[in-house]
Amino acid sequence: MRRNKEDCTRTPRTLLFLAFFLVSNSCVPRTMDQVDGPAPRVSALVESARDLGERRPAAEVSAIVVLRGKDGEPVLAFMRESGLRAEWRPGDTWVTIWGRTDRAESVFRVKVHDYVRGSKRFYSSQGMPQIPDLLVAFVGGISRITDYPDLSGHSWRPAVPPGGLRPIDLKKAYDMQSLVEAGASGRGETIVFFELPGNYRQSDYDTFTAKFNLPPLHTDDHGVKQPAPFDASEVTMDFELVHEIAPDARLKAYFVDPAIQTLKGELPLMRQLVEENPGAIVVLEAEACEAFYDQAQATAFESLWQRAAQLGETVLVPSGDVGGYECLEVNNNATPSDQYVGVSLFTSPPSVTSVGGTRLSVRADGNYYQEQVWEEPAGIGGGGGGLSTFYPRPSYQTGPAPGDQSNPPMRRVPDVSADADPATGAAVYITQCGGWCQGGGTSQSGPIWAGMMALINQYLREHNSRAPGFLNPVLYRLAAGHPRYPPFHDITVGTNLVYAAAPGYDMATGLGTPDAWNLARDIAELQPTSGTG
Repeated sequence: MRRNKEDCTRTPRTLLFLAFFLVSNSCVPRTMDQVDGPAPRVSALVESARDLGERRPAAEVSAIVVLRGKDGEPVLAFMRESGLRAEWRPGDTWVTIWGRTDRAESVFRVKVHDYVRGSKRFYSSQGMPQIPDLLVAFVGGISRITDYPDLSGHSWRPAVPPGGLRPIDLKKAYDMQSLVEAGASGRGETIVFFELPGNYRQSDYDTFTAKFNLPPLHTDDHGVKQPAPFDASEVTMDFELVHEIAPDARLKAYFVDPAIQTLKGELPLMRQLVEENPGAIVVLEAEACEAFYDQAQATAFESLWQRAAQLGETVLVPSGDVGGYECLEVNNNATPSDQYVGVSLFTSPPSVTSVGGTRLSVRADGNYYQEQVWEEPAGIGGGGGGLSTFYPRPSYQTGPAPGDQSNPPMRRVPDVSADADPATGAAVYITQCGGWCQGGGTSQSGPIWAGMMALINQYLREHNSRAPGFLNPVLYRLAAGHPRYPPFHDITVGTNLVYAAAPGYDMATGLGTPDAWNLARDIAELQPTSGTG
């Protein structure tokens, strides 16, 4: 949910992605820096690299061309005539192209230069490639032209099964399947969502569970019950995601009245949620720039989540879907600039775990392959992250972070991340998006962590260990130490339009994405039932 400063109402925060990117499984790996116009911000990779001048003409570079429809043949024919190679599979909405730099420069009217960043040397187009006139009717966008292995379409592209990640794919990608095989199903755990009400359909849940042979999906609803003016895309996605991961967990929803969407109006329902669900896993689906609030409101908000921590609750908050430009919502028509850099008040309190977004790629057998930051430069989208203006850096966040020059040091978000790119999202069934479609946004990554924590908590209880409750101290302690099993995938490629990924903690993806089986075993060793944690 996003708050509008003028009228203090919100709309569901992932509907943009569900409506525009996800309908009818038409998701594409949108790694391009522009679509039909200048990019709002060039890749931080190139920005931070040193330009060594023009390239060798015979060097090979590649790019991804995004189709307006689903027919790649015109692009294939054009590339052949132009001396470039291309690859397209029927059903894909993108074409991978590659070839000599001089041919790419000629076709796309752009210069390719040699760059160096640290020990990495690579070629990249200086500016954005121009779509050839003969392809304007067929092509909606193009990536940078580069030979960098994590940015070029030929060397790497997001890979998930057609139609999106199935439950088994999602569990295998983040090593949750090992917990399932150890007997974890979310039994005895409660997952609670704070949401806007929506006209979700039980029939959607029934179709979803039947497709994947899951137990029936039912929710325990509290708060506003009447139909809302919003559709139920986000609500439906949230519950299908957690149910496919932890099918035996109890699912609850607290629906806020759209008529009282101010922090003052919402706090009583949030307080009720906290007091009624000790030990639960809570997902707070809300998003609004810190600039909308004052210090007193921020202090009151943090005190609520401190109470949740006292009650042993794990509170997970998606970090936002506009990259580092959280405050751009003040003026949606503005060009991204430093004045719009910020974070959401809902994700920045030190007592919550902020969950950012990545672009996931899996192997043919469904196991994890690699990830980079989820970013949508053309649509000004991506995983939220940055520095709070209200909260000092908590004791669990020690050491420098790339891009963090705050003085005094302030709270950094996100803490962790998971898959949020609509192009690599999970298969969900939602009537409002036309049936089967793919999830996306950090409203996907938050539920992924919630379902995973239900499995981990059950595993811990059944192996003489304590569930962590407030998660951050444990996560950062593991990251700073030398646990027996690597608990995180460290994401080092990409940006959230403002902050770049880097080794270790960064404000694009936090500590990284989880290896659930490793994380569960590490926590079990860290805090046995008889210990103090």
